[in-house]
Amino acid sequence: MKKIIFTDLDQTLLNQKYEFSGTEKILKKLSLLKIPVIPCTSKTINEILFYSEKIPIGKINNEFIAIAELGGAIYTSNWSLLRTGVIEESTGLIEYPVAEKIENIKKEIYESIPKNCKEDTILFTEATIQEIIEYTGLPSNQASMARQRKFDEVLIIEDKRCKQSFVKTARKKGLDVILGRKHVHVGKNLGKEKGIIYFLKYYKKAVTQRITTICLGDSSIDEKMLEICDYPYIIPWKNEKNDLNLKKQRYLYSPYPAPHGWSWIIEKLFHQAFF
Repeated sequence: MKKIIFTDLDQTLLNQKYEFSGTEKILKKLSLLKIPVIPCTSKTINEILFYSEKIPIGKINNEFIAIAELGGAIYTSNWSLLRTGVIEESTGLIEYPVAEKIENIKKEIYESIPKNCKEDTILFTEATIQEIIEYTGLPSNQASMARQRKFDEVLIIEDKRCKQSFVKTARKKGLDVILGRKHVHVGKNLGKEKGIIYFLKYYKKAVTQRITTICLGDSSIDEKMLEICDYPYIIPWKNEKNDLNLKKQRYLYSPYPAPHGWSWIIEKLFHQAFF
């Protein structure tokens, strides 16, 4: 049986300060056992690469693999893992689009923003680096990476009525709107679960073993990803209740926030001889 871990990053593997301290040992153990830890996140590919250079994530048999921008695209270093795709110029990786590119749906996004809300609505792809830093707390280098989006546009809409109106109009136009803890994500054919399904569709052809999936997430944007996984695990937030609305008994909760909570889950699986 082939086991694959799909993990969110922010507040799941990384804490509120985007740190992963304490996970290195368990990640190295998984790497030695050739158990893939595949990022499935709203982060861009360059943000993922930033972390993959520091900790062993995004590897299958020494080949890179990651699901970026809320399932908007899959990236790999090996054609055989997907058997399709195009070379992404800035990274040199093979990019397999799952969602529509933002540039193709920009008109629908603009039209969905209420006229009286346009001045107070910020799109990540058009925001200044300073605006992203102030809103997310990201370091400047990562804020620059966060705005280089291709499939998942992120909107900052502070006014509740503006946000509700945008969501309603965008969905009427056939766009996918996924509400995060603070951000509004919008695209076409977005969803972490879609990225996982597309990846497994191709990867299953390359392995003879049955694949078992383990997923770790923390927020409402992870719900559908957790729903399709064999073993879904939820990491709690540090000082407040998660915004997840999962009632099924099979969901398991870590008692600790990220990154300790992430390591705790994996250690527990090792103790249960799961791996």
